[in-house]
Amino acid sequence: MLTPDQLPKARLIYYTGCASIVLGCKKETIKDIFPHSDYYIIHFCDRKNDTQEISIKIKLEDTSLVCYFDEKGLCNACYLYFDHVNDIFTYTEICSTLFTYHSATKLWTMRSAYIRFREEDENKYLIFLPYNTPENENPIQ
Repeated sequence: MLTPDQLPKARLIYYTGCASIVLGCKKETIKDIFPHSDYYIIHFCDRKNDTQEISIKIKLEDTSLVCYFDEKGLCNACYLYFDHVNDIFTYTEICSTLFTYHSATKLWTMRSAYIRFREEDENKYLIFLPYNTPENENPIQ
């Protein structure tokens, strides 16, 4: 049984595992990974550029994992939003104890992905990016 002090670390390990496992997966696979979780399909339409994007939002306990896809239909980024915004500061502190932080790029490195903290207006979230994608080529330099 976890103590209250251990719970945030255990949750972060679970959330980072969920985020890293979906990177590189197709939409159908992601739905299969979380068979008991509620999910939403979100369609974005940019009328100016005549483009459409689809993302999947999966509800995980007190967070939401939003997966974005490239032109091949593979998850190329996922965002982890916390229901309680102040929780993110606890999680970023834990990230610093679990993963290597690179201050020049503002990224933590995991075994299979990068993590970036992002803050925009009232939104605070973690972004998970896979290694070896064109937009992530050698970000740690």
